[in-house]
This record gives sequence, C-alpha cells and structure tokens, in this order.
Amino acid sequence: MLSGQVLETARQLVASSEADHIEFSTYCLNEESIHLATEAGFEQYDEFFILSHKSVKSTAPKLHIRVHDDATDYFPVSIPYGWKFLHPVKQSLNWLNKKVTALRAGGGYFYVGGESPSMCLLSPAGDWLQEAMPLAQHILGKKEDIQVILHSSRRNELDTLFELGFHWWEEGQEDRILVYRYRS
Repeated sequence: MLSGQVLETARQLVASSEADHIEFSTYCLNEESIHLATEAGFEQYDEFFILSHKSVKSTAPKLHIRVHDDATDYFPVSIPYGWKFLHPVKQSLNWLNKKVTALRAGGGYFYVGGESPSMCLLSPAGDWLQEAMPLAQHILGKKEDIQVILHSSRRNELDTLFELGFHWWEEGQEDRILVYRYRS
C-alpha cells in the first residue's frame, strides 16, 4: 500500500517536471521489487557486485584524505554510498566527502561509509587490500564482516578479491545491487 503511494507521488513529480527522474536500488534476488519496478516502467541502468570479508583485527588510520574527482573512473554511472547511489558530479563528491572516510593504504585508495556502511575501492583490487582491511574494520567498528561494493564493469577484479578471502555477500551466488530509474 505505502509503496504504491510513494510510487504514485514520484510519478506525479516526474510528470509535472518537478523531478527529472526517480531512482532506487534493490537486491538482485528481490523478485517482487524487480517485478514491481519493471511493471511501473522503471529501467535498470546500473549494477554493482556486493562481496563480504570476515572481520579482521582493526588498526586506527593515521591520515584521512578526500574522495577525488577520479572516483568517477571507478564509478562511471553511479557512486555508491552504502546501498544509495549518487550521480558522478562535483556536488555529489563534495557531499560524499562530508559523509565518508577516505584512505590510502599499501598503494591503494578506498572509502568507507553509508547508512549500511561498506568499503568502496578506488584502485584496482590487489594486495594493498591486506593493509586496507584493518583500517576499514576500525571505521566499521565491531561489524562481523566488511562489505565491499564494486561496479559491475570491474568484473575482472573478482578473482583477485576471492583470492584475498572475499566471498559473495550471500554465499554461493553472484550477488548484485541493481539500480533502477524512472523517467516520464
């Protein structure tokens, strides 16, 4: 009932040109959400892998940095903030820098943040993650696992992540976050 009212309000905003479009994300196995979105005229326009790693012993970071404009090289369509996704524009990066902790470790670059906090890689996956994971764990606190969100265009990095001990968020299947958009 509520989702129908929210959808109708959003459609009215788009139809009246008060909003150019509306977007949302959902888990790849949420068949009801995907079905309702498709029926309502939403189109999938972006996709992210979601992986986990068991918690590690934390280490306090020494120096925080900013998320730079090159973040759009790794997230060309949408920039993740947990399970929410921002447009790759300067205003989004400014907002993101107020909300996340960005760090360099072992030659790599990443940030951690979001309402459901996750780690987002801004360098190709590699051995640098062994140094980065304890820093990410410090930011995440006592979470039992470290979630990593990786854009689907970076599929070639999955084997490296698996070799470093990462696994699909839900074991045994390719886990993805799907991002949908509705335009009139």
